[in-house]
Formats: sequence, structure tokens, C-alpha cells
Amino acid sequence: DRGRWRTAPHAHPEYGQIIFVRSGRGVMNLDGQSVPFEGPCALLLPTECVHGLDYEYDADRWVVTIEVSYLAQVNARLHEFIGLWG
Repeated sequence: DRGRWRTAPHAHPEYGQIIFVRSGRGVMNLDGQSVPFEGPCALLLPTECVHGLDYEYDADRWVVTIEVSYLAQVNARLHEFIGLWG
């Protein structure tokens, strides 16, 4: 669609992601539920989480991808992160 950027629902079993949205808005399909968002915000996508995204075309966003074994190392050192990925 004109003015939109979409990804179909999918999962990443080998890594988690953090999507930083500096500006703009959209809707995240998270395990079958629609979750609207508006920047500035951060979207946390745990491993195995089924998600799809529907952004406004001009949304300013970037993605950090964290491989599952590195994520486990971070969680082992920073226990407060464990709750974020649950």
C-alpha cells in the first residue's frame, strides 16, 4: 500500500530483536494481537515470538538483532533483562 511498509507475521527462533522507533507510528501484530505504537518507543521481540509490522512509510526506525546465545550471556550478567525478554 502507498505510504505503508509491512512485514507478514513470522518468528526468529535463533534471535531476539529490539526495534527503536524514533518517530512515526504503526501497528505490531504480536502473537495474533494488534499492538499500536508511536515513536519514540522501543519494541522488544523475544525469540520465538510471532510478529508482523505495519509502519507508516516515513517512520524513522532501526533494528538491533541479538543472537540467542549472546542474549543468554547478557541475561546471566544483567538479571533485570530476563523479565524484558519473557
